[in-house]
Amino acid sequence: MIDFSTLDMRRSQAREAWGDQIKALCGRAPRFGFRDEGFEASIKIRDVGGIDIGHLFHNAVEIAHDKRALAEGRCGHMMLVMQMTGRAVIAQGGGVTEIGPHDIAILDTHRPFTCRFDGATRQLAAYIPAAELMTRCPANFFARPQRWSGRAGIGGLARSTLMMIARSADRFEHADAVHARRMLTDIVKHMVERERLPRDDRQQQLPDHRIRAFIDAHLADPDLGPTEIAGGCGISIRRLHRSFADTDWSTCGWIRHRRLARCREDLLDPSKDGLSITQIAFRWGFNDAAHFSRAFRSEYHQAPRDVRRRTAH
Repeated sequence: MIDFSTLDMRRSQAREAWGDQIKALCGRAPRFGFRDEGFEASIKIRDVGGIDIGHLFHNAVEIAHDKRALAEGRCGHMMLVMQMTGRAVIAQGGGVTEIGPHDIAILDTHRPFTCRFDGATRQLAAYIPAAELMTRCPANFFARPQRWSGRAGIGGLARSTLMMIARSADRFEHADAVHARRMLTDIVKHMVERERLPRDDRQQQLPDHRIRAFIDAHLADPDLGPTEIAGGCGISIRRLHRSFADTDWSTCGWIRHRRLARCREDLLDPSKDGLSITQIAFRWGFNDAAHFSRAFRSEYHQAPRDVRRRTAH
């Protein structure tokens, strides 16, 4: 819980204190740009079922998370931000998008980004573990900021849900907060999936459903590879590789992606708490704990233990 305001603070003190709050919230210290006039800011953050949701107000010119800041901090969250007043220009990974009142954007906090503001701004934000949004998305989907209108459609549903949860955060009992968190993340996952699928439906681009079914049925086999898949599906290895030619996946890359997704599901499943992380990894065909940990972090921008620890709160 954070309740912070620069009211009655001197300008230099206000900037420093606000910077400390942003560092605590993000896990690292970004760069700031300020106007010459007096500085005003407030932050109200609540934990809702294990994710931070809150109101942010300030009149800074710029907030930037560069490579140095990222190296010094802990990453692994997507920032869902809804613009309430003012406008913001977000730059990340060579992409630039502008959000105004009612617009929604998602930023990958694992990557450097810059936000510039045209004046005093109010935003409503939720920090969602990256692993919860990237189950079926390749890591590079969030390389650039993603924007939706919050005035109608699925974006409007996400906006109204986020606002309702933020208004009610202090009144939720624990079970209600967990349910509210699940509602929000499910809507955002659907919003992301709808945005991605028309351009990059990798799973549907695989022409033979037998290949997908065979791979999913044999993920636990550490020896699963092109030879076993081709033999099991009654096709040549050449045809198997052709099946992936129009996608961004290789055969082995898809196997790894599916194994990681199953491991993530087990890590998020309370009924699997009795299994160690290594047992879960080996259960789905990995045979090297260090390799699994590196692959999981690369896919979801979080260590496996952080996914399990977060869901335990």
